[in-house]
Amino acid sequence: MAFDFEALVGNLYVVGGRSISAPPPGALVEVAPRKAARGREADTFFALVLPSGDAIAPALFYEQMAKLAAERYFNSTGSVTSGLREVFNTINRNLVEHNTTAKRTYEANMLCAVMRGADLIVGRIGPGVVILRHENQTRTFPENLEDDEALYTAPLGVQETPNVKMTQYRVAAGTRLIMGDSNLAEFTVENFNNVLLSAEFSDVLIGFKDLAKLQLTLVAAEFVPPEEPVAEAVLVGESTAQFTASGKVKTATSELKAVSAAAINVAVGTDPSAPAGLETPAPEAAPARPKREPRESKAAAELQRRANRTAGSSALLLSRFLAGISRLLNQFFPPPQEGQRTWFTSPLAAGLVVLLPVGVVGMVMMLWLSGTGESEFELCREEALRRTSLARSVPSQERQTVLSTWALALEQVDLCLTQRPDDPTLLAFMAEGQGAIDALMQITRRDVYPIETFVGASLKNIVIHSLDLYVLDSAISQVYQVQLTEDGRQRASVGRAVPDMRRGAVVNGYAVDEIIDIAYSEQDNLILALDRSGVLVGCSPAFLQCEAQQLIGVENWSSPVAIATWSGRLYVLDAGAGEIWRYEPSGDNAYANAPSEYFGGQSRLAANTAVDFEIEDDTGSIYVLLAQGVVRKFRGGQQEELSLVMFPIGQELSSAVSMYLDDNPIVNMLYLISREQATIYEVTRGGNFSAAFRPRDESLFALVSAIATSPGENMIYAVSGNAILAFEKGR
Repeated sequence: MAFDFEALVGNLYVVGGRSISAPPPGALVEVAPRKAARGREADTFFALVLPSGDAIAPALFYEQMAKLAAERYFNSTGSVTSGLREVFNTINRNLVEHNTTAKRTYEANMLCAVMRGADLIVGRIGPGVVILRHENQTRTFPENLEDDEALYTAPLGVQETPNVKMTQYRVAAGTRLIMGDSNLAEFTVENFNNVLLSAEFSDVLIGFKDLAKLQLTLVAAEFVPPEEPVAEAVLVGESTAQFTASGKVKTATSELKAVSAAAINVAVGTDPSAPAGLETPAPEAAPARPKREPRESKAAAELQRRANRTAGSSALLLSRFLAGISRLLNQFFPPPQEGQRTWFTSPLAAGLVVLLPVGVVGMVMMLWLSGTGESEFELCREEALRRTSLARSVPSQERQTVLSTWALALEQVDLCLTQRPDDPTLLAFMAEGQGAIDALMQITRRDVYPIETFVGASLKNIVIHSLDLYVLDSAISQVYQVQLTEDGRQRASVGRAVPDMRRGAVVNGYAVDEIIDIAYSEQDNLILALDRSGVLVGCSPAFLQCEAQQLIGVENWSSPVAIATWSGRLYVLDAGAGEIWRYEPSGDNAYANAPSEYFGGQSRLAANTAVDFEIEDDTGSIYVLLAQGVVRKFRGGQQEELSLVMFPIGQELSSAVSMYLDDNPIVNMLYLISREQATIYEVTRGGNFSAAFRPRDESLFALVSAIATSPGENMIYAVSGNAILAFEKGR
């Protein structure tokens, strides 16, 4: 079978401050067996099972769990994520059944990863940490190791449905992977960088051993291209490992006096069909080939070689030109014979000798000044063409090199466009390069245009009802209404302020304070606005006639940030308290009673992490968006399984400002708005990446805050700065 990459794998097992020379009992790395299910033939499976809870099982217990996980995965069908979920569900079900009948109950934390081509899909249950060093970036899973709620999730064997967390990465030659227990969370990213930047893979294990205090269990892997053997010193015993593309281990004896810290072995490579306990014969170790130069180094070397060759050619031409001039001078003006007076000795010749260089210099200066702009631009465009040609020559499968070379080309194109913004050649280069980058990053570009602007406004929220848009200007706490044309692509009239939805308005004797959010109540057919003091204003869309009431229980609020309605109820997301306050209607559509807590007690969200939420119409399930770009799903206050997965490399969410749920049966999508990346992400309700929308002019999304979609239409409306923007979603 063909592998895109192989993995050098090492184990570190520290107990009581001492390193154990045996691999951790729950560590396993395995390539696909000969009878693997269709689609799994070129996969590599990594697993690390870690003890959890007070009762620790025998080592064989965790070894069997890891073996069962590999067997279950390679016998499963479907996508990698579905295969991993089946693994976790099977292991959890077996452990739960064991705990219901056995006298001693056991729990376990589990990390699994699958390498398919250049994709690495990782899943975790319980307190476990994954670290990836890739393309000069260090990433962790979970992203924030200081967030105990994200790190210390429920282990296997505790609940019927395991809380599976998944993510996806890309790997390349030199990428390093660490899978370990929660003790890794005690170290800083700087610690990780210092260790993972070690020149030799074996030094990575030594580095983590030096960081370890009393306990640490981890599996480390470095991905290398096939047919590129790399010799690594084994830190235990007297052998080194030679890794080849054949997928088998070749060993060669050597006298090593290394620190007994961990064992290095083969991960992608061992033949899974071989009987356990047998070793592959040890042929003579072949000398390690030098590592291939990265594509970026080759490109730089090629540019330098061309520059040197151009300079040498220019010097040769100049020398030939000067030699020709010398021959002409000797022919027409031969050296004088001895004692003969020549014309050059006259006063006129002396004057010409002085004045001629001055004239030549003046002429050169005039020509240079008259042609400077054109020559600079031509040189700039020539360099842009050279860089573009180089980017075109890079094979598409070398993803990072394609991105790097096109980035250099576009940088040069931008420089040239400052001199001639309308040059068609440069604009074509720009479009080609941006298209190549977008294709790799799976970015969908759209023509975004404003349909309404408000002078001095800072638009924060947007609500759509029929052909009416309602937006909240957070600068002055004013709500505006904008009517759309029938096709929804333009405004039908100039936006107008809603008189009773503004700070300082008095409605039914209640003074309106700072408005935090707006929403539409379908059951009551009202546009709602809630202020920070708990005054709720409801206006009919047709005539903007408004009523107000004071909500009860405001004294328990900490920092409300958003509102939503469902089945006649009003929900208030309180980020400061980590709670959602639920108000039940009580006659004449008023919320006259004190609210109930949606979560209650210790199951609340972490304080000041939630930024927005949405409610499904059909089930009443609630999606909560956290500031770090994490979405959590709840039903009846209980968390349900949801992970954002399949995001392209470089497009992973690290922050978000708002979300929108389009639960139209035809669409059925979640939209997550990232101002940091100037992107609107479209994901399924299950958390799978679908699309990433960006405007062709990314400055339009510099202050993007919220979006809404037109029911049954193909339009998306966004607010950014003082503008309402629109674009067609398309397919």
